[in-house]
Amino acid sequence: MKNETGIIGAIMNYLRLIENMGDGYFFRCNSFSGYIKRINGTTGFIKNNKPGLPDICGCYLGLFVGFEVKYATNKQSDFQRDAEKKIKDAAGNYFVVHDVTDVQNILDRMKALARGDS
Repeated sequence: MKNETGIIGAIMNYLRLIENMGDGYFFRCNSFSGYIKRINGTTGFIKNNKPGLPDICGCYLGLFVGFEVKYATNKQSDFQRDAEKKIKDAAGNYFVVHDVTDVQNILDRMKALARGDS
């Protein structure tokens, strides 16, 4: 993959397979803020989601999980590091991933822990 968008798409395709097996539910967390033009011609400002949310969130085997996708050497922003801390402080799971294999390995480890494997 040549960019984060492509990696996110590949990861979401994999996570749809996990959903189809009944083990989880995942969604893309798009953050957007900016000016909009409404259908009636007026303008306004819209902001959704909190800054720093992981790219992909979901529930896997009853646990919250967030995946922040990074391409190559890209680093987390201050907002993303703050979100990671808050999610972990709330007993959630947060991972920085670079490809589908990272996500597969994480979910395999989570499944093994849920079964009581070491």
